[in-house]
Amino acid sequence: LIFTNMSRPDDERSAFAVAWLNYSLESSLITSLFTYWFINSNNKLKWLTD
Repeated sequence: LIFTNMSRPDDERSAFAVAWLNYSLESSLITSLFTYWFINSNNKLKWLTD
């Protein structure tokens, strides 16, 4: 998304909202991937110890 350089607070607010949305989407994706890897490694550890 390309934002025009207008110094209106509405545009700044929408740009901030889009940046926050992108950040939250990326962080939730990373968290879910890490959780998936953690569960898989725990399952492998359980399988090895059995």
